[in-house]
Amino acid sequence: MVSFFIEKFWESLFNIRDERGNEMKTFIKKNFFILLLIIFLGAVSFILAGRLQKYENPIRGTYEMKGQTLGDSEYLVLGRDDNFYIYKQFEGIDKGKYREVYKNAYLLDGDKFKDMYVIKGVIDNKEVVYLTYGKEKLKVYEKIADVESFINYDPKKDYEAK
Repeated sequence: MVSFFIEKFWESLFNIRDERGNEMKTFIKKNFFILLLIIFLGAVSFILAGRLQKYENPIRGTYEMKGQTLGDSEYLVLGRDDNFYIYKQFEGIDKGKYREVYKNAYLLDGDKFKDMYVIKGVIDNKEVVYLTYGKEKLKVYEKIADVESFINYDPKKDYEAK
């Protein structure tokens, strides 16, 4: 049934005449390679546009601290609205805003901790971020998702930061 409609549409497309009475079929035959090039360039630009959006803000996503035991993992979420969340399952640690201060270096201004820095890097071909603040040791978080993900934690719920 669908193929019938496609076939009729295709036939009607070739029977269209321009203002000089020339058939569209003749036009397509004369300009086949130009039309093919336009379609190809359109497809390539569509694919590239999708890839460029991915790199719009490469730090956004969800990160899990390396070296933690299952169920006791600490997560860092950098959202698209420039909000960040640091949490463990069922427990909020800090939340606030972040902004880029240098290329691949971000300043996090939290409710509890101020002047936290995140630097983007790569370890073993995996995206990571390094988080440091105050006299705390350097923490390494590995990217687990390109989007905001919350595991057993509701960011809208009020909590007491420890």
